[in-house]
Amino acid sequence: MVFFISLFKKFFNSVLGVIYHHLPVSQELKNKTKKKLFETIPFLFKSTRAFKSWEKNNKITMTVDELPLYLPSKTTRADRVSAEKIQVDIIIPIYRGLQQTKNCIESVLNSHFKTLYRLILINDCSPEIELTNYLRELTVKHSEILLLENSTNLGFTATVNKGMSLSDSNDVVLLNSDTQVAGEWLDKLKTHCYSQKRIGTVTPFSNNATICSFPDFSGCKQIPFNLSVSSIDQYFTQANYGRSVTIPSGVGFCLYIQRGCLDDVGLFDVETFGKGYGEENDFCQRAYLKKWRNLLACDTFVFHEGEVSFQETSNPRKQKALEIIAKRYPEYQNEVKDFSIQDPAAPFRIAAILNILKNDRRPKIISILHSLGGGTEQHVSNLVQNLKSQALSLLISTEITDYGVQVSRVKFIDEVLGFDLKFPTTDIDFITSLLSSISPSGIHIHHQLGLQFNAKQLIQKLNLPFVMTTHDYFYICPYFTLTQGDNYCEEPNPSSCNQCIAKSYPHGAKDISLWRDSYSWFFQNAQTIFCPSVDTLARYQKYFPKANFTMVYHDNSLTNLNINSPEVKINTPSTKEDYFRIAILGSLIQHKGLNILKDLLTILKHKKSPLHFHLIGDIHGPWKSFSSKIFTTSGKYKNQELPQLIKSYDPHLILFLSRCPETYSFTLSSALAEGRPIAAPELGAFPERLQGRSWTWLFPANISAEDLLNFIEKIYHDNFLTRKLPQLPSYTSSIQEIKIHHFDFYFENYLSYFRNKNEK
Repeated sequence: MVFFISLFKKFFNSVLGVIYHHLPVSQELKNKTKKKLFETIPFLFKSTRAFKSWEKNNKITMTVDELPLYLPSKTTRADRVSAEKIQVDIIIPIYRGLQQTKNCIESVLNSHFKTLYRLILINDCSPEIELTNYLRELTVKHSEILLLENSTNLGFTATVNKGMSLSDSNDVVLLNSDTQVAGEWLDKLKTHCYSQKRIGTVTPFSNNATICSFPDFSGCKQIPFNLSVSSIDQYFTQANYGRSVTIPSGVGFCLYIQRGCLDDVGLFDVETFGKGYGEENDFCQRAYLKKWRNLLACDTFVFHEGEVSFQETSNPRKQKALEIIAKRYPEYQNEVKDFSIQDPAAPFRIAAILNILKNDRRPKIISILHSLGGGTEQHVSNLVQNLKSQALSLLISTEITDYGVQVSRVKFIDEVLGFDLKFPTTDIDFITSLLSSISPSGIHIHHQLGLQFNAKQLIQKLNLPFVMTTHDYFYICPYFTLTQGDNYCEEPNPSSCNQCIAKSYPHGAKDISLWRDSYSWFFQNAQTIFCPSVDTLARYQKYFPKANFTMVYHDNSLTNLNINSPEVKINTPSTKEDYFRIAILGSLIQHKGLNILKDLLTILKHKKSPLHFHLIGDIHGPWKSFSSKIFTTSGKYKNQELPQLIKSYDPHLILFLSRCPETYSFTLSSALAEGRPIAAPELGAFPERLQGRSWTWLFPANISAEDLLNFIEKIYHDNFLTRKLPQLPSYTSSIQEIKIHHFDFYFENYLSYFRNKNEK
């Protein structure tokens, strides 16, 4: 019966694999189907890597009890098993690399551990005479060093076997000559080795150690944040003292081997693995078969430069070693893959990163935002990247994964130490503990849409100063675009607002006054409220008159806005051209003009016109098919691709169709940067950002499709064909004497808002 069940599982998974990879249906439908099957009949899939990967991505295997693993360890030295009487032979095989070898040996001699040790240096017939002389001189100065010299080059495997055979009682550490150690590294490795029964090998974290690499499996060439080996090892100790993870194999750059395991398993297999690579994996697999375990010491970090001695021949040896290991131990590669998917050491890597951030001198800012991307995410990313020399930022949001699992998300943006952590809880106490572990300086609320934890509680528990940015009108109305149907709602009285929200009770709102009151605390207590345009500030000030507002454009300078700049490039079609090219930028959704464009194109297809519309972006919502003679689209793009996409289409006019009052508009910034003629609604941030600009038109906010088409055809005939300059658009602010800042304001003033309240 067991055999038939197993056979059925294999058959079912094979059929499912073919369907999933070859059936011509959308990825969304495939994901939904996979989620349903994995949740309904998990017993059929639990052994597959696809299921394990799905579990990992959705954090189903992580319980609330496991969440403290991301927080600093509470284990103390008093809790650890003592193994003081065990002596250790530190064996360093040496062939090339004078400076790397010096760094390695000096790091061992300068470490502060209590373990009794002997440092065995084995010169494997090095071709570098300076290296040989250095080793000989060193033994004169240090009695704890034993130097052996091979008369011929034996290679790594035979050389370390020679060292391991010098004692029949000492534990051993195999240490590559291009590593650097620090602090109590040896004490920690030895303590791990005797913390549980039958621990055969222990490997520390490193920047270059395959499955034991940090900050992820790919590792990094240099230690992040320019930290010393001593500092980063200390941070690992503080974060993860006493923590370990069982691994499929130890890694030979720094491998602690218990003598009992060595006696039971035997030395490395020189005959098979020759001069090196794969011998430690073979040893660990032989140990595993004899019920010994391999551990990753999560509280220890050793720097590893990598392949100094064998860099010319390492790749062929690696390939041959992999083939041998795969043949001898058929399940080994699957075990490594499963380990990589489950990644049980991930919490300890992140705990170490959080401790590194805590000890960094730069202020740490917690940014709260939604998970929908768009302009909010773009501004946050710009802010984080531009201020990273002054401050570090941790981003937190709540989101629903592709498989419908609600998670809290904490993200750190960095080229090396960046991480993206999702965990299945909105418990304010845990979130507070996690965030407080970096010793934050303040909080920046960018958005609270979809947030499943109480931001006010978080601020109060952390007792930190905070600021806010108004990226849309979420705090004024749960319909945060301020649109009713296809048009701007014009912000009517509360009674009319209540009639509007009663249609669907967006975000649970039932009364507009209660909605605004629920966020009044933030406006009353924030150090300041950043508004990205004068128009945005004016709207918010009507509802929260006592708040301290600061107006800061999202872009860097006046030149980026093209205010008072020289005349922009005019792309006038020649008489031979058939089309007047009009570009629309960004995702097209209802409040961005989806329906008005659809109606306009419906009219256009029945008349003869030179107009051609091209959407640089994607469509979200019901759409019709139109001839490519009047409409084309590029599809979704990445922000950095937009300038080239504009150049490729080479539009005569860039048209903005937004039906809501934009607070800023990054796509407008791109249009301005390209120096193109622009037409936009006289609403939101458009008028103030386009005031006084040549070859620019503003049209009524709630214009109909027919009137807009007539408007475009008119400027085509009156201005583009005749090259007659249009009247410059003007703007008058409803707020007098407001100070306007640009993005550079953040460089000088941003961090001042997060000083201790007593300092302000």
